[in-house]
Amino acid sequence: MQLSHTLKNMVAHDLPKGNWPSLTQEIKLLLASSDPGRIYAGSLAALECVRAFRFRQKGDILPNLIAELFPALVNIANQLVSAPPGTDQDVPAILHLILKTYKTSIGIRLSHHQQSPESIVPWGQLLFKVVNLHVPDHAVPSDEDDRQVCEWWKTKKWAYNTLGRLFRQHVFLPHLLAFVLIPSQIRQSFPAAQLTCR
Repeated sequence: MQLSHTLKNMVAHDLPKGNWPSLTQEIKLLLASSDPGRIYAGSLAALECVRAFRFRQKGDILPNLIAELFPALVNIANQLVSAPPGTDQDVPAILHLILKTYKTSIGIRLSHHQQSPESIVPWGQLLFKVVNLHVPDHAVPSDEDDRQVCEWWKTKKWAYNTLGRLFRQHVFLPHLLAFVLIPSQIRQSFPAAQLTCR
């Protein structure tokens, strides 16, 4: 944990000064790996980058990070959700970090990238998939207290919380539901302006 906080502080200090121009490419390389440990490290680095700039509304550092990293994060998360849940805790741990990163990024406002259908639709679909995911009994501890700290339940909790944040704070519910749930040919008839953010 201390290393992740150190990374956040380094990113907050160095990135605005242009001292770490290769950072997003380095994170993308980690995310593109087939090794779960490297994917976890890339997801954790993405989270710390977002944490470093989530309250800085001036400048384009956070919007650029989001536009660069979030397409890879949502793709990874969708691949992980498509596999049946098992006892391996790597999958829910990575999903948990990815959902935490997305929720952290929408704390104050949605970037232009996040407001676009190319972003809000896959993220919305992912969140609904996680919420509706059936986690079999063998994949979670039998003790109820232990279940609450299980990565699968943390992942589902973050999906619920993130949907709640989107609905309460940012997007009018009918428009997000329309873009996430209805077929693309119907969705094309919706003007982009209907996806209104506050």
